[in-house]
Amino acid sequence: MKNIQMVSILLLGFLVSCGTSQKTVTPSDKKNANTMRAFLKGETFFEDDFENYGLGQTLPAGKWKVGFARSGGSAKIVEGVQFNGKIGKILRGDAIIQVFVPGSWKDFEYSLYWKEGEPLIYFKLDSIGSKGYYLLYEKNKPFQLYKFTSAGKFKIAENSLKISDQWHHLQIYVKDNKIIIYVDKQKIIDITDDEPALARGGIGLGKTYYYPVYFDNVTVQEIK
Repeated sequence: MKNIQMVSILLLGFLVSCGTSQKTVTPSDKKNANTMRAFLKGETFFEDDFENYGLGQTLPAGKWKVGFARSGGSAKIVEGVQFNGKIGKILRGDAIIQVFVPGSWKDFEYSLYWKEGEPLIYFKLDSIGSKGYYLLYEKNKPFQLYKFTSAGKFKIAENSLKISDQWHHLQIYVKDNKIIIYVDKQKIIDITDDEPALARGGIGLGKTYYYPVYFDNVTVQEIK
């Protein structure tokens, strides 16, 4: 009888422990969360979830402009499964394309979702999209951060984080000369780049030649 009671107690303890198990929060998780909370949010400079466009419509449209398009490049509104699991409109980039929203924003959080492909994420762009910063992700290569002009580019940081082809949340914080970048709330880049020529600017989206890439929920919000 005692043996049966002991087995019952052990089994109950096992079931309770399984039912109450939680993800371990690491010091790195806490540090990343605290860094993001340290920025106070202000005015929303820009937001677009692409729901106000017609299916099949291509950019430029709304506030979006086309910086360049080569080899049949296009940015088109399509129907797909969004980052939140719902069916709706998303932006699909094909071939080589750059689209951007002009702005004169200084300190901000640039947030978006993307999946698949090899995206180029631009920020602090000039009024024609020819000068600024961009984050590049290529399959099986590190994330790479560049600053560029029409005459060339220079890599200033990279991170070898591995990701899948699912939706990912990208957050870029620019504050004075500081650039901090998170992918799925994991910090991948944290640098200071004292570049007076890139003190302000707009944002943009693009891609390399291979693989279509999808974007959703683009937001630019002031930080203080």
